[in-house]
Amino acid sequence: MALSRFYNLERKLTADPIIYEEYKAFMNEYLQLGHMKLAQTPGNYIIPHHAVVKRTNGKIKLRVVFDASAPTSSGTSLNNLLFTGPKLQCDITDLLLRCRFHEYMLTADIWKMYRQIQVSPAECSYQHILWRNDPAESIQEYALSTVTYGVSSSPFQAIRVLHQLELDERSKYPAAQGVLSSQTYVDDIIAGAASVEQIVTLQKQLIGLLGQGQFELKKWASNCPQVLQNIPKDDQVVELSFDPKDDCSIKILGLHWDPANDIFSYHSDPCVSRPTKRSVLSAIAKIYDPLGALSPITFCAKCFMQILWKNAYEWDQPINDELASSWNSFSTQLPSVSQVKIKRHILIEQCTDVQLLGFSDASQKGYSAVVYMRLSYASRPGTVHLLTARSKVAPLKNNRLDESLSIPRLELCGALLLAQTLLRVQNALSSITHISSIHAWTDSTVVLSWLTTQQVTFKVFVTNRLNKIGELLPSGQWRYVPSMQNPADCVSRGLLPTEALEHSLYWDGPSFVQQSPDTWKSPQYEKIPIAELPEQKTVAETLHSDLLLHQQRTTNGLKNSHH
Repeated sequence: MALSRFYNLERKLTADPIIYEEYKAFMNEYLQLGHMKLAQTPGNYIIPHHAVVKRTNGKIKLRVVFDASAPTSSGTSLNNLLFTGPKLQCDITDLLLRCRFHEYMLTADIWKMYRQIQVSPAECSYQHILWRNDPAESIQEYALSTVTYGVSSSPFQAIRVLHQLELDERSKYPAAQGVLSSQTYVDDIIAGAASVEQIVTLQKQLIGLLGQGQFELKKWASNCPQVLQNIPKDDQVVELSFDPKDDCSIKILGLHWDPANDIFSYHSDPCVSRPTKRSVLSAIAKIYDPLGALSPITFCAKCFMQILWKNAYEWDQPINDELASSWNSFSTQLPSVSQVKIKRHILIEQCTDVQLLGFSDASQKGYSAVVYMRLSYASRPGTVHLLTARSKVAPLKNNRLDESLSIPRLELCGALLLAQTLLRVQNALSSITHISSIHAWTDSTVVLSWLTTQQVTFKVFVTNRLNKIGELLPSGQWRYVPSMQNPADCVSRGLLPTEALEHSLYWDGPSFVQQSPDTWKSPQYEKIPIAELPEQKTVAETLHSDLLLHQQRTTNGLKNSHH
């Protein structure tokens, strides 16, 4: 199988000389760096490989991918037999949330991280590949001697090595402690500090710490010029200008960051092809938004995709003119998301109190949750910052909306989503700051009545979700908010890109949260009487058959004695 795939690869490369030269350069570098060696004995498993090519602005970027999931003649692959290990990498959203609370931030890439970690020689026989530089040469068998992309256990192995390095060297590099374990996503480091002196010290200790494991840091970027002043230009992401007028945005974990202005931003291109289910899904996937800030917009896109599913379109079947017009109206506005600018740094050092504020909502289309942080200060007004938002479309059943999911049920799903999101944000920021209190709002009087009613048994769907919400967020922390003041309403109904840009309710939260928490008064709402609450479980009392028989006999005996 591996030999057949190698011949197939070689034919494709021969047909494209430019790609073939790039491929050979990649393999030759692998060999020169000692990351693969000519095998002395036949391997126990041969890993096929192929090229992944990315063309941007006339430039070709090629990566060789090793396919350890390829089955052998027995039908089993290397990845089938390997234990992948637990997930050790940080969550991207949590990492981006944490990075907003450092005044100064740096990012760097651990250069060829996987390939700096050697595999035990005894295990290398399971990492053999086939290669030759020219079809006229004989095919050689090589052993990959380092942790390899495409092998299922590699992510765990590489990250576990970083964590161990941090543990082993913690006494020598105290300023860098926690960076590799909680401020790194695979090989991307995003760390920060409160002052220039602290971040320069952090940088030096990071370089020293990773140097102990023979790792190098490249692709440096920072909003602090002092961090970059001793970094060679070739080791920086781009030559940054710290003039705020210049656009020098870079990508960190897929999100655009402009270090000079210290803002996050978004970019999206309009769809030019005839809409099909495949092209629509591709366009949605390109709206990369790990923080969920564009949730009102992405929710519209997800709802449109659901319409295509309900209409049972094939992947490449052109959609009808009415739907195509609707999609084009949306997609032509997508480039306007580049106007969304989110200030990265949230000033937390001088605050006296930190609160999390959450809002949930639902519509027939789906449900949503939006989370803000409110900071109080001794000598200045408090500030409110959008942290994250999430949405889910209402599920389908047999290509139709599930009719069993009433609006109150969807509102309850939204409340659960909010409780989960608030807890997640609290946990993500636990190492950054102490959150004194959490407040949650919903505009559903049914959900509020469910949450505060103890003596009634509800149906399983409602009971399960109420129990989960109760575990995450006590009922006393829930409040009522009118729909017109609920920012989650913007998400659960969706907004077109141009509508979302100026929607202050969503970006800033309702006006009352800008005021002191002492002034917050939950608006009056009509609490639903227990007898009128929906979803109550019917309790039927049944009599045992033996008891009924006994009663019948007793009745008959009374009748006989009467006669």
